[in-house]
Amino acid sequence: MKSFRLLSKVGSIAPLAVLLASPALGADSGGLKTDPANGISDSTIKIGWMGDESGPAASSEEPDIHGLQAYADFINTRGGILGRQFQIIDLDDKSRTDNATVNYRRLVNDEHVLVIADMAGSQVATPLAPAVMSARIPVVFPQQTTDAQLQVPYFFNLTSHYADSADVIVATAAKMVGGPSKLKMLVIRLSVPSGEEFNSYIQTSLKVQGGQYAGVATVDYTQEDYTPTIVQIKQAMASGANAIAVHSSPKNAAGLFNAMSKSGVSLPIVGQQSLAEPNLFKNGPPEIVAKFEAVQSILPSNSGVPGAKDMDAYVKTHPQYATEGLDLKFSQGWLSGWIIAEALRRAASENGGVVARDAMYKALSAKFDTGGLTCKLDFTGPMHYTPCATAMVWDGRSMVSKAGFDADSVVLRRQYGGK
Repeated sequence: MKSFRLLSKVGSIAPLAVLLASPALGADSGGLKTDPANGISDSTIKIGWMGDESGPAASSEEPDIHGLQAYADFINTRGGILGRQFQIIDLDDKSRTDNATVNYRRLVNDEHVLVIADMAGSQVATPLAPAVMSARIPVVFPQQTTDAQLQVPYFFNLTSHYADSADVIVATAAKMVGGPSKLKMLVIRLSVPSGEEFNSYIQTSLKVQGGQYAGVATVDYTQEDYTPTIVQIKQAMASGANAIAVHSSPKNAAGLFNAMSKSGVSLPIVGQQSLAEPNLFKNGPPEIVAKFEAVQSILPSNSGVPGAKDMDAYVKTHPQYATEGLDLKFSQGWLSGWIIAEALRRAASENGGVVARDAMYKALSAKFDTGGLTCKLDFTGPMHYTPCATAMVWDGRSMVSKAGFDADSVVLRRQYGGK
């Protein structure tokens, strides 16, 4: 695939905390007309969600659906959106492509949802990308951002692209070992398409920043015995490897970290977005997590930024989310709901209350200021992605970026679509 370069632009609308203070039921300007073919009944608006709720990646994806459901409950108890209640239709694919294909068809063709929030796993989003393009249905904030998604404008991405994650991962690891010239990095990745892409981009980032590549070890979602992986790590260390980049689910990473601890193997580790997970930091072996950071593009509910105010208040008054509400995927699900709500208001206002999928696509292809919950988002270009990625750690209270979203922007090359 030919390489291309994209420069991000920054724009804004009102902060999240202000926008969520919307008028009561039926008071939004523009109204909304019933259209069952686009998921809008007299009383509800259908929003689809598809991901893993009971399979090997559930620990990473369940917080997302719970965040979306929490936002729906939050907004519905305040009168809903444009005279309608959000109706979330969530379908479990157990991280299986065949299940996901069936679920996608059901959401699009049977349920006639207006948009889909989330499409988890590259083994799902990559093969379904042509179908998304054909159906012209917006997919808001999938679990990852890959080359295949950037080629389909109907994906609106919040997690950093693997090229950007790789740039930040390499730069972060270089600081841990004393500089890029001293870095020799081993990649551990899942046996899915995004794992292969992750490995490729890590190699490119190492070349650009002056580090060395120490090879790759592949693991499977179902893997429980990490002895072969430990052998590969030790072999890489014997050849000079001094850091690890990890592409994994939280469950797999927990298994890997425990195996490393039992084997007496400890190296600096930097993970991709799904590993910015409080439980990994809080429950992992201390000697392993002490040298562990993970890249993300969003802050938790208790971050104190204006855009997290309503989410934080909701979490504090709903004890079932006391722990999960600090998960960054919970924030992502909540923010998915808010972005959809804002786009709905905009689409209805601009189209006399008639809102179909194309109108939603146009309304989503805009600029959003989330009040600091993530970077200012500019979806006005042909590809929709976040301009920020930063390494995060657990500070005893929440996931935090040690230097802020802007600190790592200097290493982001914005090179996508190739090696």
